[in-house]
Amino acid sequence: MSDSPDTGTRLNARRSHRKSRNGCGTCKRRKIKCDEHRPSCRNCIRHGVACSFAESGPSTPSQLGSGTDGDLSMLALELMHHYATSTHATLWSDPTVRSLWRGPVVSMALTRPYLMRSLLALSALHLAHNRPDERDRYTCVAIEYHQLALQQAAPLMSNLSRAEAEHIFLFSVSTFIFAPKTRPTISSSSARPASPTGSSSSAGPSFSPTP
Repeated sequence: MSDSPDTGTRLNARRSHRKSRNGCGTCKRRKIKCDEHRPSCRNCIRHGVACSFAESGPSTPSQLGSGTDGDLSMLALELMHHYATSTHATLWSDPTVRSLWRGPVVSMALTRPYLMRSLLALSALHLAHNRPDERDRYTCVAIEYHQLALQQAAPLMSNLSRAEAEHIFLFSVSTFIFAPKTRPTISSSSARPASPTGSSSSAGPSFSPTP
C-alpha cells in the first residue's frame, strides 16, 4: 500500500529539518537543546550555570541594547535612568549612603566602565524584580553586564594601584549586593549586606532576590 500524501509530506519535512549548531557550549556539553537566546540562554539561567554566550561577551554593544550602535545604547540609558531615579534608593536605608550611591559613585563610574556596568547590572536586576513579565530578559541583561564588569575588574585586582582601589572597593560592594540576588534559595534578610557606614544589615537592599 502506498503512503498517503500527508505521510510523504511529514517524511519530507523530517528529512529537511536540520539541527542548529549555534547553541551555547554549555548546552552542548550537557547534551540538551539550546534555545540560543542571548546574552544567556534560558536553560543556563534556569539551572543557574554559566552560559558560554555570556562568557564570550557580545560582539557589539548593541547585543545588550536595542539594536543601536556604540556604547550609548538605549538599554544602557534606560538602566542608568532607572538606577538614578529608583534603584539606588533601594540599596541602602541610610539617606547619606543613598546619596553617595546616587551622586559620587555614579561620577566615579563614568571613568571606570567596569564600575558603570556593575551599576547597570543592579538596575537591570531591580527591573527584573519589578517587571515579572520581562524577568528573563532583564535577568539576562543583568548577568551579562556583571560578567563583562568582572572580566574588566579581575585583572586589576592582582596588582591593585592606589588610584584604582576606591573603584574596585565600590565594584566589590556592588558585587556583594548583586550575587545573592541571583540565587533564589537565599532569603531576603540574608541577602542584605551591612552598610559601609557600619550600621546594621537593615540598611541593605530592599528589593527581593530575583527568583
